[in-house]
Amino acid sequence: MDDLLITKKERFYQRILVDGQWLNIYLKELDGGDILYLAGTPAPCDLGRLYRRGWSIETLFQSLKERGFALESTHVRSLEKLKKLIGLVSIAFGFCLVAGRYCHQKVARIPTKSHGYKRNSFFRKGKDKLEEWLAGRPLALDFETALLRAYRWLLTQLAYYHKQPEIFR
Repeated sequence: MDDLLITKKERFYQRILVDGQWLNIYLKELDGGDILYLAGTPAPCDLGRLYRRGWSIETLFQSLKERGFALESTHVRSLEKLKKLIGLVSIAFGFCLVAGRYCHQKVARIPTKSHGYKRNSFFRKGKDKLEEWLAGRPLALDFETALLRAYRWLLTQLAYYHKQPEIFR
């Protein structure tokens, strides 16, 4: 396998027969020498981009579940109530994500580890800061002002949509 990547960090192969299926192959050498091997029907040059997009969705699911809101622990069984719960958790996720990005850009940057990834995600940073704020711990003044502004906006949106219940059907 190593000889496939000698000249380049990534390689593309089209229409390769794998277990009776015609697939496109994408190989990429990762930091540390590991090889990422992707197979699928999209164009081989698109496989890496699609994998990265899928990975961001996977991290969203992790945030909604065990690494964030523990959505899988709910005892709600009513489909209507579950839809509302998922809607509210999605709003909370967006709020945490925006708060984390704001904090990273304007207050304190999230440190990067030696492997190049941030120590915490924007979601995790935002969730931690929002938990501190809700617990009454002091935050940087400009961050707290931005949170209050976003909180007021969210209340306005909820009040507006509460008056128009047909939107939720």
